[in-house]
Amino acid sequence: MVAGVGVGESRDGRASAGRSALPADTTSFVGRGREVDRVQRLLADSRLLTLTGPGGIGKTRLAIEAARRSPKRFVGGIFFVELAGLREPQLLLATIGRAIGVGEFDGSSTITAVAERLGRPETLLILDNFEHIVSASPDVARLLAASPTLRVLVTSRTPLHLAAEQEYLVSPLELAGPEAMVSTEIARGIESLALFAERARAVRPDFALTERSLHAIVEICRRLDGLPLAIELAAARMKVLSAEALLHRLDRRLPALATGPTDVPDRQRTVQATITWSYELLDRVEQHDLSRLGVFVGGFTLAAAADVLAGSADRPHADVLDQLSDLVDQSLLQVEPDESGSVRFGMLETIRQFALDQLTGAELMSVRDSHLDFHIGLAEVVERDEQAAQSHRLAVESDNIRAALAHALARGDGERLLRLGGALDRRFWLAIGDLDLSEARRWLEAGLVTGVDVFGRVRARALQRLASTHALSSERWLSALDEALSEYERAGDEDGMAETLCALGLTDVYRGDLATADERLQRGLALARRASAGIVLHVDLLTALGLLAYRRGDDGLGRDHFEVALRLARQSGDASRVATTLGHLGHLAMTEADAARAQQLLAESVELARTIGDPELLTSVLSELASARLASGELDTARLLVLDAAHLSRRLNWWFGVMVLDALAQWFFVVGDVEEAVRCLSAADRTRPDTEMNWDPERVSARNVLADRARSALHRAAFDAAWATAEVMSRSSVLDQAVSAMRATEVGSHEPAKHRARVHGALSARELEVLGLIADGRSDGEIATELYISKKTASVHVAHIKDKLGVGSRVEIATEGIRRGLVKPFIVGQG
Repeated sequence: MVAGVGVGESRDGRASAGRSALPADTTSFVGRGREVDRVQRLLADSRLLTLTGPGGIGKTRLAIEAARRSPKRFVGGIFFVELAGLREPQLLLATIGRAIGVGEFDGSSTITAVAERLGRPETLLILDNFEHIVSASPDVARLLAASPTLRVLVTSRTPLHLAAEQEYLVSPLELAGPEAMVSTEIARGIESLALFAERARAVRPDFALTERSLHAIVEICRRLDGLPLAIELAAARMKVLSAEALLHRLDRRLPALATGPTDVPDRQRTVQATITWSYELLDRVEQHDLSRLGVFVGGFTLAAAADVLAGSADRPHADVLDQLSDLVDQSLLQVEPDESGSVRFGMLETIRQFALDQLTGAELMSVRDSHLDFHIGLAEVVERDEQAAQSHRLAVESDNIRAALAHALARGDGERLLRLGGALDRRFWLAIGDLDLSEARRWLEAGLVTGVDVFGRVRARALQRLASTHALSSERWLSALDEALSEYERAGDEDGMAETLCALGLTDVYRGDLATADERLQRGLALARRASAGIVLHVDLLTALGLLAYRRGDDGLGRDHFEVALRLARQSGDASRVATTLGHLGHLAMTEADAARAQQLLAESVELARTIGDPELLTSVLSELASARLASGELDTARLLVLDAAHLSRRLNWWFGVMVLDALAQWFFVVGDVEEAVRCLSAADRTRPDTEMNWDPERVSARNVLADRARSALHRAAFDAAWATAEVMSRSSVLDQAVSAMRATEVGSHEPAKHRARVHGALSARELEVLGLIADGRSDGEIATELYISKKTASVHVAHIKDKLGVGSRVEIATEGIRRGLVKPFIVGQG
């Protein structure tokens, strides 16, 4: 699984010490106290520390424990990145970036973006399971050079061979001395024996070290070289065997097995031999199951296992569950709840690789095909559901989906590559951290090349998805949609035709070709009605028609279309489309100088966008709401909203960075820092692709108007100097400078009296706790979990706080709490 977790974030989005987010331990950490201390000391002296040793020696657990005991040392934060699922060394920096909350920056390299994200305070980055991408080692050196306060802790079977590297060979667990008689009292303090006893108790609660069994257990641990994984596998057999019987079996099997390949270290042969021994104790069905389950990367569900193991529908889930439970009992599988609370299974990478090695070439191809087919079916079911929550559930399978895509590409199966790529919508890619949609674009482009002879709905869907990844030239964008329309027409798919006409019509609206837009959208609406298309497609068409009417100057018709679209979106339960439509209505209210209605609509849109976790939508509506607050003179509130949008935009593509620079320029102009406003305008104008002029002429026009006003307010030389300064800086550097200046700017209270909240009643102690969590960006469900209360109770507390503070949204709760000193300042939603 490729995953990343950080200890926390500071107000500017950089790492900061706070809540621990290291991987949760499913078993206790036994022994190794001296080694933990040693690793901590080495980290103090070395910027790159590599823990080496064979698979199963405990490198990962040692790294995590050393980090867990060092939170005060790494004030910049601790980030853990699991690399076992990564198969392309060139994606290392992008993988690290996504794991720590960075996308690819336009105007700056990935290495710069990652280094900037890690920040100035001392930060620890743990890279786990590096050995299979060791050719990426130079990127680690580049990252260290770019971020002077960063320290990197690597776990790998082999060193990285870098000049800055300090290697630490992880030792086996302590063994009992061969010459000494060991008592049960002494045994409890010997690491290998303590681990064996604890893991044996996990499968047999009445297990205890006794004088009778102790000799056999001492010998078992010696035979297994004190390797944690080997000891855990052996201890799992205590459920059905006595210590003496277990030793007898090891004596018979391990010596022969341990004389395997001579080109691997002795301890590696011991681990492999122990896994082989455990494997050969399985019956034929269990061996078959374990081997095929090795195809899963990053874990799997019961349904996925049943599909891949059966190869047909004649094997009931109950039967599969029994088999999986047996493998869990024998420590060959691990089990833990996933994000939705369902059961999820997984394997240690060492065991997974062993399992795959048991398959012949033909068997491996067959099981990879089954794995691919399952995930195509899963993605297509989620796509039809059209709910954001489903996309987030699918995101749990991201490593499996990447493996399935790679298999389809490797075997040149263009049709299945396009089916899977086309079924993965924008919400899936955003949920797994592909915030600039560059990875989605690469897979789709590869599928269209590989599947050059694939036509009809499959190709059309992939072309639609490609267009939705943004960052294409206008010509490529339009050609993708035109080809998609042709393919849908070839297939006679009226739903698909209507959907593509909606996308083309919307593009025409932004480009200013309003006559063509009208023709396409009206045709699309007629097709949708004739085909009895779903509500969601009607919402999209009506929203596009609303924008068309607005661009034509018919605000009343635009409002009518938006309001019908909003009603249908609420009826469908699609929170993303509700938020989008509210945003359009809010913008329309702004243009009509109805500030109160604009703020109400945009505040609801912000809350929904934050709830569903859509960073693109949230950045857009935060920027709009900031403009509305700014228009009402609420400078501090507008500042918080812009800072929140700025934090989010760092992880998105150019469009959103430009949007935030425009919002920053507006704010600085209003507070009187015209030169800073000019620098933001310059960066926004320079870094936008030429396509923006076609896509959003209204935004470009507004920017030009503000630039003209700034030119009038400044001496020409001052304007030119400010504009030129930004021309030689990257957009991210201008953004950083502007954010720092915004934080440092003191503004008077420009907020009208009607916008100043009045406390109608004192907040209770519990309500103050809830207020603090709201300010930390927590949802009602997260507040309930944190405070051990029901979600309903949490929602009641939030409602009471709104009433007592006299505000109408969570953003206003947080803002008022900060203003009154009830909570510390923060960036709204940054956490």
